[in-house]
Amino acid sequence: MSTFNQQKSSVLQPPQPAPAVELKPIQAQVLKALAEGKSISEAARECGVHRTTIHLWCRTIPEFSSALKVARRRVTEHVLDEIHSLGELAAQTIRDTMTSTDAPHSARLRAAAMILQALAAYKPTFPAGLADEIAMTNLLNEVHNEQYIQAVAKAKAAA
Repeated sequence: MSTFNQQKSSVLQPPQPAPAVELKPIQAQVLKALAEGKSISEAARECGVHRTTIHLWCRTIPEFSSALKVARRRVTEHVLDEIHSLGELAAQTIRDTMTSTDAPHSARLRAAAMILQALAAYKPTFPAGLADEIAMTNLLNEVHNEQYIQAVAKAKAAA
């Protein structure tokens, strides 16, 4: 194999991943604190390291950075689950207030106003690409409907 081909094949090969680094116990302890929802400053204080050390680990140790991302994602999912369940409770409370004959008229009116404000502010969102797919489907349906109308008109004219 020529020198050029050897260089070409080495350039085209993907870089080999760095060998996995096992996290130190203090790093695992910091990750545990962060997974519990503590801030970097709180975790640093609790674990006896400086917060800049944690930031350094994030930048220089891919395993730590990846584990931190997973921990943060889990905390976020947990918080969103909690908010969702509180939202259900809040909606039920508003429903109960609006339908209760014992509730003062002003409380029922405020509950109704809250629902109307929420409805006015609601803007549905779609995952990336789905809005384009829905728009394309609607456009194709309109074209199909127009073609159908034209075909029916031609059939009626021919009859």
